[in-house]
Amino acid sequence: MATTSNGRPTRSSNVSSDRSSSVNGSRSGSGSRSGSANGSSANVNRSSGNRRKKKKGMRRRTKRLIVMLIFEILIIAGLVGVLYVHSKVSKISFDKIEAPIKINEGINEEVIEHTEDTYRTVALFGVDNRSNGNLDSGNSDVIIIASINENTKKVRLMSVYRDSSFDVDGNGMIRKANYAYAHGGPQDALAMLNRNLDLNIQDYVTVDFRALVDAVDAVGGIEMTLSGEEAMWANQYMQEVAKVTKRSPDPIEPGTHVLSGVQVTGFCRVRYAAGGDLRRAEVQREAVTKLAEKAKHASIGELNALIDAVFPEVATSFSLAELMSLAADAASYEIEDTAGFPFSMYAKNLKGKYGWLDFPCDLEKNVSAMYYYLYDVEDYQVSKTVQNINDDIINLSGVTADSAQDFGYGTLDTKMEEWKTKRALKALADQQK
Repeated sequence: MATTSNGRPTRSSNVSSDRSSSVNGSRSGSGSRSGSANGSSANVNRSSGNRRKKKKGMRRRTKRLIVMLIFEILIIAGLVGVLYVHSKVSKISFDKIEAPIKINEGINEEVIEHTEDTYRTVALFGVDNRSNGNLDSGNSDVIIIASINENTKKVRLMSVYRDSSFDVDGNGMIRKANYAYAHGGPQDALAMLNRNLDLNIQDYVTVDFRALVDAVDAVGGIEMTLSGEEAMWANQYMQEVAKVTKRSPDPIEPGTHVLSGVQVTGFCRVRYAAGGDLRRAEVQREAVTKLAEKAKHASIGELNALIDAVFPEVATSFSLAELMSLAADAASYEIEDTAGFPFSMYAKNLKGKYGWLDFPCDLEKNVSAMYYYLYDVEDYQVSKTVQNINDDIINLSGVTADSAQDFGYGTLDTKMEEWKTKRALKALADQQK
């Protein structure tokens, strides 16, 4: 056998050997030819089987590559999403309250368990901070308590009138409700609400009035109705809002219109038209409700503009994780009712350091009714702390439960009946769905 220099067989020797075997096989007769044919058939079958295995292997590898590619795309998309959300949310001023806000002693344990297990209660503050440019002080001209039912996702809003007579420092000093935020920031404001209303609020969200301007503009405006008197005052308030926000103060006509951010904010600040502070708080709640509804149906572009404009003007005690948890259910939330506190009151000017104050008639009855409005708790018995504050208010003002004025919003009893009827009808409608 011929070999190469490295000892391997040469191509010519292989060919000679194959030819010799072929010749010998052909001479050996039919048996050899049959054996050759069978061997050839086996070789073909083996070759076909190998090709099928290779194709299956290639298909498996292709599937694995596709799965891996999709998985990598999802990871990249997730990372981009996280970075995007973080870049947006990082614009918010996070101010976690380290020590729990004190709550009154003597509150019924079953009531505490019911409210904490079923509801999340949050305070919303609207602050006029033009003079200092931050959100940790300033007059809280908007105070709204939001009761969020964690099971049904229903939300109830309750304005606390800024002129409400409250114990603002825990030492019996009766002043306007907006005093606490101006002198002690959100922590003192939360403590004031807990003390006077037997609540347990530990979280808040504060916005500057610029945020309302930007939010309304980002969703293309909201529809509101103004009387002639309200339009006149709104046009005056708008001038200052436009100057601070550097927006155009387009005049408002009486009637129903889609209003811009400047126009809505001007309207929300009107307090000298019919209804006074009560009507102003009602307008503020209406603006919040309509803005929330419009945001739920906003386009991605509108939401992006809303976030970019509003988040830098927001401060909150919520952590990033808590905000993301709330945001996950945002589309499910529904504002089912709004009201103003005190439900029954008497407005009186004590002059001097007090000025005009809204005195609840009386605080005990109003807090008991509030528990039904926010949490569906009937016949709530207030704590000793609230009883003492009620006595202080009566001693200062001479206003009692029988002194309530009719502001056109009904008495405490008619409000209770209205809420009960509304909720019974709502429950019936939900059952029929």
